[in-house]
Amino acid sequence: MATEALCFRECLRFSLRHRRYFVILILLYGASLRRWSKMRSARFGYAFLQLYDDIMDGDRSCAEPPEHIAALTMAEWKSGVFISGSDLSRLGEAFHQSLGDANEAKCDTLILLDLMRED
Repeated sequence: MATEALCFRECLRFSLRHRRYFVILILLYGASLRRWSKMRSARFGYAFLQLYDDIMDGDRSCAEPPEHIAALTMAEWKSGVFISGSDLSRLGEAFHQSLGDANEAKCDTLILLDLMRED
């Protein structure tokens, strides 16, 4: 599945859980229509971080324990090498690549991943 389609599918799945996520989807994709390339980081970042949060909170069931997924995700994020092939990993890779040389944003994302893991 193409990454953009995966991103949209995940956003739809979030919106099925609560209508506030549907509002986010409409706003995010509405803003993206005029600036598709420039909004790539916002789309991928939202889908990646929300999926990660759902896994950490138990809102999304997984075969592996959340702590294992958190450790793998943070290791992939730090290295910039995404090998697990999971939807989370694919979205993480797309988000990481969309940030390009924005190292501060990448560091902030790692901090956020750790905070969501602890929460």
